[in-house]
Amino acid sequence: MVQWRILKTISIMNKQEKIDTYLLEPIKVGDKIIFTGDGNGSQMNSAKATATVLDIQDGCVVIPLYGGTQTRQFDQVRKCVRHIGDDPFIKNLRVDQFRVDIEGLMHRLDQNKIESFGNIQIPELNIDPFFTDVHNNQIIFQRGLEWDDDQKKKLINSIYNGMDIGKFIVRNRSYEWVEKRVNLGLIKGTAFKDLVDGKQRATTIADFMNDKFADFNGNYFSEFSKDAKYKFIRFGNLSYGEISDKATDKEVRDYFLNVNDAGKAMAVTHIEFVKNIEL
Repeated sequence: MVQWRILKTISIMNKQEKIDTYLLEPIKVGDKIIFTGDGNGSQMNSAKATATVLDIQDGCVVIPLYGGTQTRQFDQVRKCVRHIGDDPFIKNLRVDQFRVDIEGLMHRLDQNKIESFGNIQIPELNIDPFFTDVHNNQIIFQRGLEWDDDQKKKLINSIYNGMDIGKFIVRNRSYEWVEKRVNLGLIKGTAFKDLVDGKQRATTIADFMNDKFADFNGNYFSEFSKDAKYKFIRFGNLSYGEISDKATDKEVRDYFLNVNDAGKAMAVTHIEFVKNIEL
């Protein structure tokens, strides 16, 4: 056992060893390099810039430049090592963040908004998003609407008190993705956006604004003064983000699990269910 541990330790290089090994390797396509001079994005030729090697031709590297390319000799560039070392951050998942208030949030998460796709009516938002597993099964990964009246009223009370009510995350779907599903007759579950996180909260806010329940004091939204309604819809202690339509199911699943493992109230059994979806 001791010998195995020693061998394991020896086989794992530290950061500096990784850098040294990387610098000894020849430059190849895909490497990031550092260069100076024309194309560095600065008026000073001595300023440094980075670029990704697109090709290697006749002892030179080809790098992008202002929509085109340029070549540099090997002795004019050096490898960039900023990416060498451990990196625990989730890669390749772009989430664009937007500043919105409740009015803007409800506009973006309008469950009644319909888009015409030829003769087919497609909802803009799907609050029951799914992943397609390795067996081509569509598995809904969101819970149903499970909040009771007390949980709903607590959220409304948090808004009254200016407390942060968390993130609302949607996944954009491309036109091509929607078109493909429509052509296959897969209308159910097809939408231009999937609500990945915030289903209970978004639905609760919409229901409250539609007088489907009262707050702890018995107040219905329609009975609010104009000033109170304005304060409510202008509440902005929240965040809204959109995941790129280029994201894979696995990337979205990992993001969903990270968000809900970070202290949000969700049953452990449901977290395990989502983890075990084969993607």
